[in-house]
Amino acid sequence: MLPTDPAIAAREAQRRGAGTGATSVDLTAGPATVDLGGIVVDTTGYGDSVPGPVIRVRAGDELTVRFRNQLADPTVIHWHGLAIRNDMDGVPHLTQDPIPAGGEFTYRFVVPDPGTYWFHPHMGLDLDRGMYAPIIVEDPNEPGDYDAEEILILDDWIDGIDGASPDTVLADLQAAGGMGHGGMGGMMGNSGSDGGGMMGMNAFGDVDYPLHLINGRAPSDPVTIGTRPGGRIRLRLINAGSDTIYRF
Repeated sequence: MLPTDPAIAAREAQRRGAGTGATSVDLTAGPATVDLGGIVVDTTGYGDSVPGPVIRVRAGDELTVRFRNQLADPTVIHWHGLAIRNDMDGVPHLTQDPIPAGGEFTYRFVVPDPGTYWFHPHMGLDLDRGMYAPIIVEDPNEPGDYDAEEILILDDWIDGIDGASPDTVLADLQAAGGMGHGGMGGMMGNSGSDGGGMMGMNAFGDVDYPLHLINGRAPSDPVTIGTRPGGRIRLRLINAGSDTIYRF
């Protein structure tokens, strides 16, 4: 079935509800210099911040993202967790051709379900840099009985720290006969072990990340959330890490 098949348009129409609208976003991926809370690194991202800019829509809206690739390599955007039309899902060589360096692509789809989601590439090691951001799908019927809402994105980080990069760590893992497959970020293992080893690795083959970030901030300069005494805060949690299981 081709994306232009009438059945696709009919299914998209079913996902839209009465009174829904449309949201358009311009997004660019490229080199970025970011401050991780007193630690400045050169990486890649969606803009000059990690995470990238939040996209906020209502359930049933049609989202249009005009995307420009200013990276040196091809890339795509995968809309993590969203139940959307297949040709917009951002899986390279399967649901779409990779977007070449200097190229552009327009993603357009109906966002059907409320929730907390995020987007990232599905190529190479870009996710292990700064290329991720939240997409929040609001429920128009939600009562909203809270005072404030905060998005907290957790991430394990190594790019630009003590000369390391995702590429050097992956090469070390492969040389040691470890994780040679390309998981979500290319460096996924079994979390929770401790030990020494070469930079970025421990004795069990997991990646020892020197930084763990919340909203792009290191523990030395943490994110702070304020509210009134007795206030109610809604926390939207996203684990963008490649190797770490975070527990609260």
